[in-house]
Amino acid sequence: MGNGNRAVLRKIHQVKWQCRKNGVLWCRDGNIPVSFIQKYLMRKLDLKSEDEVEIRCMGQSVIPSLPLNSLIDMWLQTTTSERISAIIGSSAKDFVMGLAYARRIPGIPAS
Repeated sequence: MGNGNRAVLRKIHQVKWQCRKNGVLWCRDGNIPVSFIQKYLMRKLDLKSEDEVEIRCMGQSVIPSLPLNSLIDMWLQTTTSERISAIIGSSAKDFVMGLAYARRIPGIPAS
């Protein structure tokens, strides 16, 4: 493993990841690129390369170099600007940006 890869792995460990039992992954640093999520999943799924992981938001493939903050901005543009009331204990699905991932076969372009 080259020095560049070690530095990336160290940085992945420094990012505050919190994984809940329900499969929700929390990250508190919006400046990190989507590729950090790919690397996290690559390690969790014991894959050889982050290129084997495709990240999707709202059904669209996400560019790995895109910062999470930019992805959040794009997601917010699709939501209503109206104030939405919520009851304590009710579902938060309308307030959480969902990302999906799938295994991608290297060499085949993302759909």
